[in-house]
Amino acid sequence: MPAPAARHTQFEVPAPRSAAIDRSHLLARLEHSSGRRVVLLCAPAGYGKSILAAQWSARDPRPAAWLHLDATDDDPVVLIEALVQALDGLAPVEPELLAELDRRGPRIERVVLPLLSEELARREPFLLVLDDVHALTDRKATEVLSFLLDRFPAGSQLVLATRTEPTALRIARLRAAGELLAMRAPDLALSERETLALAGRSGVDLDAARVAALHARSEGWAAGVVLALLSWDGTPDASAEARVELVGERDVASYLLEEVLERQPGGLRRFLLETSVLDRMSAPLCDALLGRDDSARRLAQLERSNMFVVPLDREGRWYRYHHLFGELLRAELERRSPNLVPERLQAAAAWSEEHGDPGEAFRYAHACGDLQRAGRVAWTHANTMLARGRMATLRSWTGRITPEETAQDTQLALLVAWIALLNGDGPAAQRAAAAAGAGNDLDEPSADGASSLRSAVSSLRGTIAPDGISQMLHDGLVCCELERPAGGERYVDALRMVGTAHLLAGDPHAATLTLTEAEHISTGQPELAHLYVNIVGLLALAEADLGNWGRARRLAHDGRAALERSQLGDTILSVSVYTAHATVLAHEGLLARVPAELENIARVAGLLRSVRWFDAEINLRRAQLSLGIGEIENAVAFAGIAREALAGYPDTAALVARLEQLERRIASGRDLELTPSEVRLVPFLSSHLSLLEIGQRVHLSRATIKTHVSAIYRKLGASTRSQAVERIEALGLGAPRATLRPSESPDSDDAPAALHA
Repeated sequence: MPAPAARHTQFEVPAPRSAAIDRSHLLARLEHSSGRRVVLLCAPAGYGKSILAAQWSARDPRPAAWLHLDATDDDPVVLIEALVQALDGLAPVEPELLAELDRRGPRIERVVLPLLSEELARREPFLLVLDDVHALTDRKATEVLSFLLDRFPAGSQLVLATRTEPTALRIARLRAAGELLAMRAPDLALSERETLALAGRSGVDLDAARVAALHARSEGWAAGVVLALLSWDGTPDASAEARVELVGERDVASYLLEEVLERQPGGLRRFLLETSVLDRMSAPLCDALLGRDDSARRLAQLERSNMFVVPLDREGRWYRYHHLFGELLRAELERRSPNLVPERLQAAAAWSEEHGDPGEAFRYAHACGDLQRAGRVAWTHANTMLARGRMATLRSWTGRITPEETAQDTQLALLVAWIALLNGDGPAAQRAAAAAGAGNDLDEPSADGASSLRSAVSSLRGTIAPDGISQMLHDGLVCCELERPAGGERYVDALRMVGTAHLLAGDPHAATLTLTEAEHISTGQPELAHLYVNIVGLLALAEADLGNWGRARRLAHDGRAALERSQLGDTILSVSVYTAHATVLAHEGLLARVPAELENIARVAGLLRSVRWFDAEINLRRAQLSLGIGEIENAVAFAGIAREALAGYPDTAALVARLEQLERRIASGRDLELTPSEVRLVPFLSSHLSLLEIGQRVHLSRATIKTHVSAIYRKLGASTRSQAVERIEALGLGAPRATLRPSESPDSDDAPAALHA
């Protein structure tokens, strides 16, 4: 499979159309708004938003860039890349920002956004037009746009053209600050004078009465006027204004479009209709679609004739139809030749797959019902996209797939199951996993590189582990045998399953053996970033359970850095890293920093419900951490979640034993009426630390520590520290203590030190 081709989008400001009229009063408003940072053009399709923005860009003395947004941009990583490319088209972007975006896993929040903010601040005043902002619906994509609005520099201007109100962008705040100019449909509607001017430019001679009638019937809707004029043939009984009825805009346009098409030569009419299935057009794609070799000439002809065609690059290679025109052409094709639609979509999917555009290949294949191709394309590219932080794109793909379609293709089912799993939808993940396991092609090769679809299904089943830890271990071992010869991603995933099963079964030593191998293979492999972050977190927890704190510290640090690189901090994969980091912080006495990591876990904790063993394991550790910082009620709550996850779940003896030990600690602390501050200090009494050192760990004075310790002694019925420790251990109040392997000495890095992550 070739590497994905560079995405073509429009960065250069389109030239104002020759048929466009001069909207002087609107341009004057824009000119007087140059001190406002944001201009909002909000109206339905066909009101001339893009044309007005192009006219303003050509008239304004500031350098201007244009970014046409579509569904592909509804992904924060893709959107930022497009914004930076648009800025680079105006003046070179700092190499550091380009280099960061070129990484396999760009660090968006930590590096890219701060560099983007600096890039905006250093520039001379400029104009940036974002067309079709309504295409952005993903929360993180709109957050990127909000970031841009907040930091757009004074003197520059951001123009947002959209069909719908951008409610997620906090526009009201800009209006209140006097930084917004908004123009909506009533502002953009044509006047009678403009309707007459448009008729004159189109070569249609209308008297004042007909102009008035056309304007009244169209209510100033520019697209309706243009289509009416295109269908005008000059005969008295076919007057343009009579064709614009007072009905919905789409109904008017549909009628007028049919009239326009009938007046085109047969070859051009066929080209317009059959290429309407495409999101964007290039000459080679259109040639492949139609079985011809003159598409370049046709596209150039359409651009010259203003036939609602928009160029998407500077070289004239890629185009799109005006949205409304394209939608109407597509509806007309389905009405006239419904059998042609799937044929043309299938040809487009085949061309896009061959030429390395997985997004379009998937969309076209899915739209025409070619589920085998859709599954192959999606499963081939899913891991690379996940490693690039493209979760929003993957969610958009799976959002198109119905349950019936999931059951028809194993690779589609695998994709749906994994994305549901990563997004915390356990029931959907299990349904899709069952559909994948029922496939009749399980011995076929898997597009993601696994030796077979059977192996890929085992990997999925072992991760969900609906039948318990032993099943996870079995599936992991089976996958290890199948995937060891290739040594690829599925082998790493198999090692993860085996190591996790050992950790959950209470054997951290065995867990470290397989998880270390998985960590070694996946280190420095960007395409395995989604596995690496999960593996390194689990391995850090296993090392902590063994008392190898120096190793645990390094792994936790590496895991935190990997999360920032991979943009996986809001997925279920991040939880093991956050938990390991918090565990090391607690061990080193940096208790003030533990709540922040517990908050990170809380942000994604809802996703854990999709995997019961993970829900139990992480909430057990959250309870231990909460108890360690004196948050007893939180410890009780997390222990309750763990118990609920384990209820009726098979093969969980080690997990249940840990839970019961934790609950005894909580109960003993309550029986003794220990305060949260005292509970927080109890584990330190069993250590080698002096009271002064304990105070330094928890940021309390020696006098305060002495007061708390005296209260603990009294409640324990002890008069010395050794007696207190004996009582603590007898009651099970101390934190669970790990035992080093007999041959192992403490790691040289075990001296308490703050993490640098």
